[in-house]
Amino acid sequence: MLKNYFKTAIRTLLRNRVNTIINTLGLSFGITGSVILFLLAQFYFSYDAYHEKKDRIYRVVTNTYSDGNEDNTSGVPSPLPEAVKNDFGDYLDEVIFISNRGYGLVNFTDALGQQQSIQEDDGVAYTQPGFFNIFDRGITKGNREKALEGPNKVVLSERLAKKYFKDSEPVGQMILLNKEHELEVTGVMENYPDNSDFPFEMLVSYATIEDEYLERTGWRSIGSDDQCYILLKEGANPESIQSGFPEFVDKYLEGDNQSKREHWLQPLSNIHFNTNYSNYTYNTVAKSELWAMLIIGVFLIVTACINFVNLSTAIAVKRAKEVGVRKVLGGSQTQLVRQFLGESLAVVILAVLISLGLIELVLTYVNPFLDIKLAMDLFSNQPLVIYITSVTLLITLLAGLYPAFVQARFQPSKALKSRLTGHTGKGYNLRKTLVVFQFLISQVFIISTFIIFDQMDYFRNKDLGFKKEGILNAWIPRLPEGGDEKRKTLKSRVASIAGVELVSLNYKPPSSGSVSATWVDIDVKPNGQESQYKRVDGNYADLFGLELIAGKGLLDIDTADRAVVNEMFCKAVGITPDSIVGYTIGLWRNSVPVVGVVKDFHTMSLHSKIEPTFLINGISRYDNLSVKIAAGNLKNVADQVEVIWKEVYPDYNYEGNFMQEEINEFYESEQKMSTIFSVFSGVAIFIGCLGLFGLVSFMVNQKVKEIGVRKVLGATVAQILYLLSKEFVRLIFAAFIIAVPLAWWGMNSWLQDYDYRITPGFLTFLSGLGLTLSIALLTVGFKSFRAATSNPVDSLRDE
Repeated sequence: MLKNYFKTAIRTLLRNRVNTIINTLGLSFGITGSVILFLLAQFYFSYDAYHEKKDRIYRVVTNTYSDGNEDNTSGVPSPLPEAVKNDFGDYLDEVIFISNRGYGLVNFTDALGQQQSIQEDDGVAYTQPGFFNIFDRGITKGNREKALEGPNKVVLSERLAKKYFKDSEPVGQMILLNKEHELEVTGVMENYPDNSDFPFEMLVSYATIEDEYLERTGWRSIGSDDQCYILLKEGANPESIQSGFPEFVDKYLEGDNQSKREHWLQPLSNIHFNTNYSNYTYNTVAKSELWAMLIIGVFLIVTACINFVNLSTAIAVKRAKEVGVRKVLGGSQTQLVRQFLGESLAVVILAVLISLGLIELVLTYVNPFLDIKLAMDLFSNQPLVIYITSVTLLITLLAGLYPAFVQARFQPSKALKSRLTGHTGKGYNLRKTLVVFQFLISQVFIISTFIIFDQMDYFRNKDLGFKKEGILNAWIPRLPEGGDEKRKTLKSRVASIAGVELVSLNYKPPSSGSVSATWVDIDVKPNGQESQYKRVDGNYADLFGLELIAGKGLLDIDTADRAVVNEMFCKAVGITPDSIVGYTIGLWRNSVPVVGVVKDFHTMSLHSKIEPTFLINGISRYDNLSVKIAAGNLKNVADQVEVIWKEVYPDYNYEGNFMQEEINEFYESEQKMSTIFSVFSGVAIFIGCLGLFGLVSFMVNQKVKEIGVRKVLGATVAQILYLLSKEFVRLIFAAFIIAVPLAWWGMNSWLQDYDYRITPGFLTFLSGLGLTLSIALLTVGFKSFRAATSNPVDSLRDE
């Protein structure tokens, strides 16, 4: 019996080659896309989920409120971790401070006794011994508890230990960091996994810089890379700490109104998915985007299943006589259902096998594009195996069960007399409903893609309040000795290059991935004001085109302590731009006069609102060189800047980027996600087109004699095309009516993640309708045109 089922299935599939190919291709593309999206979502959802104590790990973040504005930062004041330990110690097992410094120049003696100097561009951080008690970062050499205890200690990753010392014993070796700190290697830790927001290659004991750092920063200064992590005691309620934060803030901010600043315990599981706060990879992904991926994956499968159901029920009429004969010969309905389900299973298995190869092929493009390492490991990835198995069974049942019952229920008498047409009844209405659903999915995807592209275009083109064209930024190392003179030398030499219009030394360009903030005192606001700040020289405003609206600006900022504030600062302290000039602000134990006001500019990405900001000098803190280059000479001048930079800093690696490129990097995650969304939306549309093509082919074959008669009676090609396409046009409009509110609701929810966003216009929705109509009519027209232009004699010859 099974052998007969198998033979019949193969024979039937080969007899209906076009439908078999359409179903197999549609299912294989659907399964491929669905599995790829599953792997992507699985990877992103796994971020830092491998830590054994993950449910007890929290990050302390900071929210600041001023005149209705809210500023969110992942940073905390440097004294906060110790204060948290003192005030909430009954609830805590560990409290640590992590200060990410990114780069580091490392001098060491290698295994051959040679002096070496290597710059690490990222992955260098200062932290405390409790790091290894909170996070599962295994220590392969050294003492886990004491490796970071005391000053001048460092733990290297296995990668760096191998890089510096080859096969020699790294523990006990000495390295010199940034020509300032001589550190003893006290441990080697495992390399961090790809799904970690803690990409540290070198952990230096915080005690090395603690005294100097606390003296320089204090309670009123916050850097987004200075973060605090806690490990709750087992059974402790985080609300016990959260509820105590208002009193805690009031206590340590010397009586300031605690409504201005609050701290919040952010669960570790939330860090990679909360776009309001940065992390050490500077890369967050909204969970809504991951759920959107999974939904697209489901719709890929659903679209392929709809193709299967529509084509199977449509061609059921062609198999009516076969069913009639089998029933007359004693075949039961159960046997017929098994036969048709077996045919469905054969197609699904073939599609799965094809998709396994396609998945491997697609991953070779997805991995480098997203800079990740996804793999289809069917031996160790149990959820993936369960997913593929479930998809296979579900497709077989969803796509095969209904057509099987439809065909098995044919009455032998009608089937053998050829009285079944397939153009009336419940099956016909179901096909129309499923086609509407396919068009609905396609239009939602198309409209959503248009809105995503519009938002990305808005990011690229919005006026940020400063000029970004033709500006090169190059980082500057901070040296313990002679740093100021080297900066001045660099600025002077770069300014002499032909084609350079202006040069500025500064601590961060107007918009940057990380920001610094501090609390300032001003007479008009007794409780003071928290504000971001930039350290800049006198050329900064002119180079970046910051618009001065009051006062005299930054002209003499290089020679005296002067401050220039933005409009938002004036609004926050309740005074007009013209009136604030002449006031002094108190910060870092100094009183600094406000000499000017500039128009607001964005200091971070468009995920965040503009915050109160002031500009002040500080040559010893400058870490960025900005160069305004004349148009048409960018590449040549940029190369000359690099040559001079390397001559001034021969021990360091040059890193320069144009401002526009840095701005684009703010939205790299969204850009990549939008590309993924667009590609797989396109796959869903393509699968729908395959099914539509098959359905039109069947319809044309069914109406071939009708078309012949109409042509004999004088019908034109246009009239025939209208006859064959009008029903699909009606179905597209029906789908559009449903798709508009669904797409609007979904994309409006997504846009809420951005403080600055577009408002989708009705033209965007009409464009979705227009594209769907175009794709559908092209698909319908391709097959219909051949039928409309064929010789009617061929179709009527047998009549």
